[in-house]
Amino acid sequence: MKRNLFFTILLIFFISHPASSYASFPSVTGGPGLILSDSPFYVLDKLYQKGKLLLAQTPARRAEVRNNIMGERMAEIKIAYDRGDRTAMGLALLELSEEARKIEADLKEARASGADVPAIAKTTSDSLRFYRKVLSEASLSSDYDVSLALESARESLFASKTVIEDFLREEDLANALRDDIDDEGQTAVLGVQARTERLEKILGAFEQKTNREAVLGEQRLSPEGNNAAERALREKRRQLLQRRRDLLEKRKKKLSETREALKRAREAARGFVETRQEERNLQTAE
Repeated sequence: MKRNLFFTILLIFFISHPASSYASFPSVTGGPGLILSDSPFYVLDKLYQKGKLLLAQTPARRAEVRNNIMGERMAEIKIAYDRGDRTAMGLALLELSEEARKIEADLKEARASGADVPAIAKTTSDSLRFYRKVLSEASLSSDYDVSLALESARESLFASKTVIEDFLREEDLANALRDDIDDEGQTAVLGVQARTERLEKILGAFEQKTNREAVLGEQRLSPEGNNAAERALREKRRQLLQRRRDLLEKRKKKLSETREALKRAREAARGFVETRQEERNLQTAE
């Protein structure tokens, strides 16, 4: 319920904000995904998918159909993203997460009926892992609000993936858990790097602005006057300029501290990935 409410709010946010340009979305294997929510044929596309689900006579088969539908949603997300159509992308992200949650229910029902579900769970888990990687990669090069939507969908898929992993065979579950740890570590490294670059740009622009303010303050100082009023005005402006200089120095100090904190965060994230790789190498050698 909370996830549905969040995505509904997120969709409203997308509709109310104008589209902006961002990098190209990574390639996806799902398809076709050519009919977006703004197409007059979108309703027919949805009916066609519902028909396929109705023809699926078992919960296990429904899970397989939904896995294919998730691929179509990913294709729609890519097209909408590349077009800058936030409304269509928001709908596709919402439906992607919904299909993943419905697969959870299908697999639970299938197992309760005695069906063999580990193979279907493995296929779905692999698909979700791939989709999460794609969303993460796109998020790193996107505007903040678009990045927030993609990251939220990625986390929702992870919640479904952890449930679906419960249906895996023991050896597949062990591999999936290792992959989850590695993926999260890699995402953390890339996320820190991307956010560092964004913050560096913001801080750089902020520093330039404060430097310009100092220069303009010098230029605004009136020439020396002969009467008391002119001298008082010049002194007042000089005091204001000094306060701005003091503030600029404080900002520069905070900027330096922030950069150092980001540097330590990058090193910590990179160390985590290197440690995980060493652990995997050790397991392989054993």
